[in-house]
Amino acid sequence: MPASTSGQFTILGTTLGSPTDFGRMLHFPKHRIRPVIDSTWALDDVVAAQRHLESRRHLGKIVLVNKAG
Repeated sequence: MPASTSGQFTILGTTLGSPTDFGRMLHFPKHRIRPVIDSTWALDDVVAAQRHLESRRHLGKIVLVNKAG
């Protein structure tokens, strides 16, 4: 049975900054800050994408895209 359906979950989080800092962060989109995208991979190529991530040769985000449906 997959772990996601067994009812056993672990959520780990962290909080940094104040509520005021969080409010300021929500205004970032109006400044048009965009993440750097290194590469985009089909979900079927997740193993190759993981290898690329582990190679540490990427600069920016590695994006997985579900092209089904």
